[in-house]
Amino acid sequence: MGHPGKLLPRIACLQVPELPLCALLRARPDLHDRPLAVTEGPGRAARVFAATEEAEAVRPGMTAAQAQTVCPELELYPADPELVRQAHAALLDLAHAFSPRVESGPAGLAYLEATGLFPVFGPEANLVARIQEAAGRLDLGMRVGLASGKGVARTAAQEADATGGRVIPPGQEAEYFSLYEISDKGTSWLGPMFYGLALQFTGSYRISIVLLIVFFLIGLAILTKVDVKRGAIAAGNEPPVTG
Repeated sequence: MGHPGKLLPRIACLQVPELPLCALLRARPDLHDRPLAVTEGPGRAARVFAATEEAEAVRPGMTAAQAQTVCPELELYPADPELVRQAHAALLDLAHAFSPRVESGPAGLAYLEATGLFPVFGPEANLVARIQEAAGRLDLGMRVGLASGKGVARTAAQEADATGGRVIPPGQEAEYFSLYEISDKGTSWLGPMFYGLALQFTGSYRISIVLLIVFFLIGLAILTKVDVKRGAIAAGNEPPVTG
């Protein structure tokens, strides 16, 4: 949301999750719509870092041999450090086009100071949309998160989709991510504890596994009650496209 007359610290995180793949496609437009993967590592130890949608069943972490087994027509390209450097430089240039205060992170990550940009771009959702529009022209598969701090902005970018971005209104960081943090880290001990207790009292691995499946089903049931569209609209974001 924009806040004219009240300058609160606002940071936008610009993230290109699969920069080596993005960098290759920027340099070789002829490779679009083809099943290909970018690998990292030497020779036979090379593993898939990222793959295009056309490379069905190919997943990051696969060895090159595994990837070509599940997708025989797959084309493999080693990550090119120079292309990655050029793509990251383009990311920084894009950030500087919107704000004079830009901080470079690891390859594929940049932050820009968005405080006070309301008079120029209007509501923050408009700023995010403009950034993503510019990224599209540069063929950068970018995700954008905007919040009151770098950490929250980066988390918002990671949780955003490739077209809508995510704006976290000032003062609402806890509403958006407190449950996320609790469920991600604060309850990570519950599964092993109940698994161990079930095994201890029943002596059956099957019952322990069934108990974990029940936990997954409960979580899925809770997620079905989350109104993502309502939350996106309340934050000033474009509602996600479904279908």
